[in-house]
Amino acid sequence: MIGIDVGGKVFKTLLGNLAKAERTSTLYMLYTQIITGTIRPDEHFNYFLDRDPKCFRYILNYLRDGRLILPNDGHTAAQLFAEAESLGLTGLAGRLSNYVKRNPGIVKIPL
Repeated sequence: MIGIDVGGKVFKTLLGNLAKAERTSTLYMLYTQIITGTIRPDEHFNYFLDRDPKCFRYILNYLRDGRLILPNDGHTAAQLFAEAESLGLTGLAGRLSNYVKRNPGIVKIPL
């Protein structure tokens, strides 16, 4: 079991769940850094990830069992889509893309 500090909120999970992420994703890179010892945990034995903790629980659940259960508010899906893209989780982003496109109340503003 490992702890991942995501934006100040600690999530506990099995290391193997990170291994389920796409090989090019940030989460898989974190997994490889942990198992090779190229990254060390903080003083609380957590690994830091500078992302949105509100969305991370959905990402972690998706990695655990491949299912995606979201509130029907539209905004959560849009935020999760952006997080999935940022983390390189192309499978998750692909599952969300059609839903996000069908909801015209969601606006994505490029930087």
